[in-house]
This record gives sequence, C-alpha cells and structure tokens, in this order.
Amino acid sequence: MKNFTDKIAFFIFLTFLISYGCYQGFKFIHKPYKTEVAYDYTVSDSYTGRGFFIRDEKEFPLDSGGVISFNFPDGSKVNKGTTVAECFEDRDSAKIVYNIHQLEKQIEDLEYINNSSSVSIVAADSVSKKITNDIVSLNKDIYAKDFNNLNAKCGKIINSINKKQINSGKVTNFDEKIEYLKKELEYLKSTLKTEPKEVKSELNGYFSSVTDMCGDIISSSMLDSIDGDFCRNIIDNPPEVNEKYAKIITSHNWYFALLVPGKQLDKFKEGREVSISFPLLDREKIEAKVYQVNVKESEKPGAAPKEGVVILKSDYVLDNLTTSRVTEIKINFKNYNGLKINSDAIRFYDNSKGVYIIRDQQITFKPINIIYEGNGYVIISENTEGTSTVRCFDEVIVEGVELYDGKPV
Repeated sequence: MKNFTDKIAFFIFLTFLISYGCYQGFKFIHKPYKTEVAYDYTVSDSYTGRGFFIRDEKEFPLDSGGVISFNFPDGSKVNKGTTVAECFEDRDSAKIVYNIHQLEKQIEDLEYINNSSSVSIVAADSVSKKITNDIVSLNKDIYAKDFNNLNAKCGKIINSINKKQINSGKVTNFDEKIEYLKKELEYLKSTLKTEPKEVKSELNGYFSSVTDMCGDIISSSMLDSIDGDFCRNIIDNPPEVNEKYAKIITSHNWYFALLVPGKQLDKFKEGREVSISFPLLDREKIEAKVYQVNVKESEKPGAAPKEGVVILKSDYVLDNLTTSRVTEIKINFKNYNGLKINSDAIRFYDNSKGVYIIRDQQITFKPINIIYEGNGYVIISENTEGTSTVRCFDEVIVEGVELYDGKPV
C-alpha cells in the first residue's frame, strides 16, 4: 500500500514538474510583449550640398561715366547718407584722391599718438604683444589670399610701431613727420582737377560692391514660396553680377536654401541648431539653425516626399558672404548622445510621455526626455543615477496590450 501511495505521489509531482516546465517553455517562446533593449547611441552627421543665399537687399546705381572707387570694404556697416563710393573722370584722378585719403588718415593717426598721454611699461608691453598678434593675423590673411582689409591691418601695425617708439623714448613726437605729410597733402590737392561725384547710401545696413540685381526676387518675404523648381533654376543658372550697381543689405539676418533628397530630410528638423561652412571662408564655421523645410505634397497619400527645400538661418555677417549668391555648403549637425529607443515604444501615462520597461519581473512606466528624433527611433537623455528613468540595457516594451505601471510579468 505504501509503495502504491509513493508511486501516486511521484506521478503527481512528475506531472506538475512537466506542466510547469511546459508553461515556462511556452512563456519563453510565446512572449506576450515585444521588447527591445535600450542602448547608448550617438547621432553625428554632416551634409554637403549646393544652394543660394537669401538676403534683404536694395540695389543702387553707380555713375558709370568714369572710374569707381569704393570707400568701404564689403560687409561694412554704413548709415544712411554715408558716402560709400566716389566716381572719377579717369584713373589718375582716382589715384590722387586715394593717396589724399591715405595721407589724411596717416596725419590723423600721428596727431592722435602725439596728443596721447604717456603709457606705462605694462601698456608698452601690451603694445608689443599687439604688434605680434597683428602680424600673425596679417600673415594668415595673406596665406588665405584674403586681401580685403590688407591696408587697414597694415595701418594698425604701423600705428602700433609708432606708439612703441614714443613709449620707448626713441621718438619724442611726430611733429616733423606730420608737417611733411601736410605739405604733401596740400600738393596732391592742388593737382586734382575736378572733385569726384559722391555716391551716398540711401539706407542703413551692410555695404556690398557686388550685386546680381535679385533683391526683389530673392528675399526673406518669399521663403514660403521657394520650391524645388525655383531652387534648381537658381543653382543651375546663377544670376550674373551687374557692375553698374552696388547694394545695401538691410538686415543682419540672412538665409540659405538648398535642395535635399527625401531620404535625408529627417536630419533637418525645424529649429535644429547646426554649424555651417563654405569654401570661400576657408575652414571657418558659422552657427545657424534649420529655419523651415518646404516639402511638396506627395501625389500618393502617406508617401514620403522625393525632395524638400531646406532653409537655414543665421545672423553672422562676413564680407565674403555679402558678395556671394550660389555656392557649396557643408552642414555639420551637433552630436546627440543618449539612449536609442524605438519610436513605437512611446506611450502616455498620467499626461507624461514615456515607455514601459520590464525590470525585476514587473512592468514599470518610465518618463523620458527626447533630445533627438530620427527615422523610426528617438534618442533620450540618460540619467545614470537612480531608477526613476530608463537605463542602458533596460528591456523596453515596443508592442503589448493591457500595459499598466506595476503589472507583474
């Protein structure tokens, strides 16, 4: 009897053991939830394309009856009524007036140094450092073939050397030099036959000696209407420069439009900050942001667009940028580091955006902070301290029903 009872008990135990094993095996094979592991991920990318500048600018005519001389380098800020250019009958007259301006500037600088109070040894030492820094800067410009402000930089170096001579006691003053320059100035003025015609700015803004006469058709007022066809037309057929006109750029804000394939558009989220660079600026980078993306409505509902016009915005004014229209551009996206999670995992609980994870045999809702949205995924910020947020290698539920915080698995 005892043997029979033992056999029955063993059979029941064995049946339970097999059933439990089958249950666990079924649970393992047929999971009620689809999960993916959260892991560290960094988004770092760049995009190179070709596009065109969009600025608010107003053209004005130059007197084409002779030689034009501009009083300001491109990109200089000028006020309404400022003389931005002078028109001469011939090249000799232009050269004389140029030399007159140079002499007047030299005299002004020397008189300023003469009238300045004595400088301490510390200040004298700073003058020496300034001379060194200015020479290094000048050499860089020459190496980069940037000659726009060459005369002005040379003038600064000469002024600093003159100050050092006063500070060191090698020169008491520049009275004799000033007197000599004034006599030379007087002679040059006597050789000038006619005064040049002045061209004054009608607006406040940034001066540019180069214009393609597109101020009325390429401006910030038409950003919404820029489509792929317009973009292609400007890029493939760059407007020609009109040498009989110059322009005033009326705003420090400018835009850059380029055509981007549909597969790349997910990188260009409106408001995203980027750094950009142009071949004409050597390796200098400019801060900008994605201002807007113009996409043509697809013929098929729900279909991805074939292309889109991305418009960048910046307020960084440089002389080379004021003269260019169509050019290459490199867009450098900022790095975003965090945890990569499938977009399908995002849910809402108590008005909070987050995900459900499986931790310690229990489903838990964790709020998330999205720092980047990609194609089918998001990057969320990672908090390495505590258990209130998603952590690296957490099991995130992508698909499942009847989910709630605290549900046992």
